[in-house]
Amino acid sequence: MTDTDKKESPPKQVILICGSRYGMEGAAEVIRNILLKYDLAFTTVLHGGAPGIDSIAGKVAEMMKFPVKVEYADWNLGKKGGPLRNSRMIAMLSKNDHVYALPCKKSTGTWDTVDKAQRAGIPITVIDKWLK
Repeated sequence: MTDTDKKESPPKQVILICGSRYGMEGAAEVIRNILLKYDLAFTTVLHGGAPGIDSIAGKVAEMMKFPVKVEYADWNLGKKGGPLRNSRMIAMLSKNDHVYALPCKKSTGTWDTVDKAQRAGIPITVIDKWLK
């Protein structure tokens, strides 16, 4: 087999899903539709382990057989535990990865993650279904 006969596999990709801690009707279906765009053999789903969107994303991804990584906040550090966790998650990403944010108006942690991803040049999709 020559080098031209070899098929390149797609690069590994991390999809960070973050969002509101509050109940958001239809979120599981939205997350499922996001994940249907990706090849589970080459994609890891990352989330922050918080109640709400993070936990829903983890459950949906596991049901779809995606590898899942959870990056928990260290709340022993006080209020800075969340932003520090968000910084760690963004540091795990490359410009080939993607952030999906599913915020509501009160989602300060989600907006912090979006801001950090923008500054890092990571592609972001904000799903504004619950911002009204």
